[in-house]
Amino acid sequence: KGLEHVGVVAEESMEALLDRLEGRGSTGLRVGFSRLDAITQGFQPGNLIVLAARPGLGKTALALNWLLRAADSAQRAHGAFFSLEMSREEVFTRLLAAKASVNMKAVMSGAYDEVVQAKLLAARNELVQLPIFINDQAAITVREITAMVDRHLSQANQRLDLIIVDYLQLISSPPESRGAKQNEAVRVAEISRAFKLLAKDHGIPVVVLSQLNREVEHRQSGQPQLSDLRDSGAIEQDADIVIFIHRKMKPPLEGEPEDRNAQLIIAKHRNGPTAIVPLYFEAEYARYRELERATDEV
Repeated sequence: KGLEHVGVVAEESMEALLDRLEGRGSTGLRVGFSRLDAITQGFQPGNLIVLAARPGLGKTALALNWLLRAADSAQRAHGAFFSLEMSREEVFTRLLAAKASVNMKAVMSGAYDEVVQAKLLAARNELVQLPIFINDQAAITVREITAMVDRHLSQANQRLDLIIVDYLQLISSPPESRGAKQNEAVRVAEISRAFKLLAKDHGIPVVVLSQLNREVEHRQSGQPQLSDLRDSGAIEQDADIVIFIHRKMKPPLEGEPEDRNAQLIIAKHRNGPTAIVPLYFEAEYARYRELERATDEV
């Protein structure tokens, strides 16, 4: 679009800033976790948000919680969820369990009574009214995701306020790409950059889930850090926000209750503070909730 004089940029930027100051403008997409929303001022248009953790810690559950809460709020946010690991039926089952507050294992096994069935049907009727879109294509490239987003946005009365991809290391690379011909770090760096461009070019916050390497398991505290992002430091470089999920994975001793406390660690925040948000994991509902505790800085 060429060079723009600072005066043109100032006119648009100052109007938005004054609207925020006077409470008229939204500062970003709120995902229904009050402390996280306060720290980030909502996920900003054009931002790349990386949510990372070791396998089994609930990355997908938290991302779907964000999607559901954003859509099922006054914002009525339109969200797209690209699942490379789970089928669309599994994604819907998680949304259903979280929405209905029904044990997910019971839902999947069919071991529930008429009361639970009524709750599931009521939740299903509410879910189908929400502007949530799902794709479960396993072998997919960023180029194909971008094409799907473009097609969706080209339809009348359609928009997207949030894109979530689960997860980065499963994204395919076109055979002719530079990353496909070199090592995994180069390939992931290429994908990471492409997601940042998708967010920036479309003005939509893009949340990408990512695995962590095994180094975190050998650390005494078990707390992840930016160097643990798997395969490439480019993920850290491209991301506007990097968030880790941290909780104890050791099984409890006999007779002891399971420790479900967790921490949401905002390890990088390009335009704001880093922080730790205490969470509680309700595994049976595939759901996280915030704990009533103050936020601490990292």
